[in-house]
Amino acid sequence: MLKVDLAKWNQTADDLREAALTAPHARTRERFFALYELTQQDRGATGHHPGRSRYQGIDNHQLSR
Repeated sequence: MLKVDLAKWNQTADDLREAALTAPHARTRERFFALYELTQQDRGATGHHPGRSRYQGIDNHQLSR
């Protein structure tokens, strides 16, 4: 699992979230949001949905490739 070393960069998760919302370039916003989401994994927000298959919504022919 990846972890973000916030102390190394003297930032908080809220700083990353704010940067994700206000950065002028879409790609930069996307990168900051990804870093912010990594910080949330430690808090139990993994994005896993109990009772759902990780392949739900993917056609069978896509899985056989």
